[in-house]
Amino acid sequence: MKKIRIFIINQLGFSRTEANGVIFLVILILFLFFLRGLLPKNSTPEFDPNTQTGLKNWGQKIKNSDTLKYSSTSIKDFKLVEFDPNSISLEDLKKLGFNDAIANRIEKYRQKGGYFRNGEDLKKIYGIDTSFIESILPYIEISERKFKKRDDKKIKSSLHKRSPAVSIKLDLNLADSIQLQMLEGVGPILARRAYKFRQALGGFYDITQLTEVYNMPKISKEEIAKYFYLEGDQTLKLNINTDSIIHLSKHPYINWNLAKSIINYRKVHGNYDTVKQITSIKIISDSLYQKIAPYLTTSE
Repeated sequence: MKKIRIFIINQLGFSRTEANGVIFLVILILFLFFLRGLLPKNSTPEFDPNTQTGLKNWGQKIKNSDTLKYSSTSIKDFKLVEFDPNSISLEDLKKLGFNDAIANRIEKYRQKGGYFRNGEDLKKIYGIDTSFIESILPYIEISERKFKKRDDKKIKSSLHKRSPAVSIKLDLNLADSIQLQMLEGVGPILARRAYKFRQALGGFYDITQLTEVYNMPKISKEEIAKYFYLEGDQTLKLNINTDSIIHLSKHPYINWNLAKSIINYRKVHGNYDTVKQITSIKIISDSLYQKIAPYLTTSE
């Protein structure tokens, strides 16, 4: 062994420690080859079509059982029938499978003058499960809406010359991209951008958040308040005790490093008792806390 080490040092220029490492590695490889030779060799069984058929049948049974399980928990209590989202009652919305929060948002949207032109428009309600909407689209039947004839010139004039006296205000969290264009300087592109930003946030908690939209012109809080308001706490919450780093970091206000810090603090100190505890994390300033706190929770 000593002669081998000296040979490696002289021929390869390795240090004593490196030479020992090489010797150990060679011995380990030889041992593994020797151990492999002692293990019983398994021959590959011949293909049996009957076995393959059995596997297919077994897989189908599992698939069917999962389907039945999902059906019993998801749609057992909901009877799907044709409905018009513009006229269906709040209670009937819940019977169709809409949860209380979403059903109430749909109701408020309609009360403020909102109208669904087709089933796809339901996806505009923030927080709604788009896959659920896709599954019930065949049952959505929009009744024909009758409109009074209006003077196109007057309509065009009213869009470009907005009156400061606004008789009806809209909930900013329920306004669609068309209604957002009531604001001076906000066209279709900015309105769609504002709508997507609101969806990504999980709703606004302050009307001035609208000014954070990319390329949004300078609009005062007073100007926004002429057309929009916010009713109660409607923001969708992220659970800092259960949500993953990927889920947290998808929020526009929470980058990867911040999400990682929140998760690491939880791993070291255990679950958070209150959202306020995240202020113990060094990178979270008071201003940042005030900004993200409305979107966080510690309970389901």
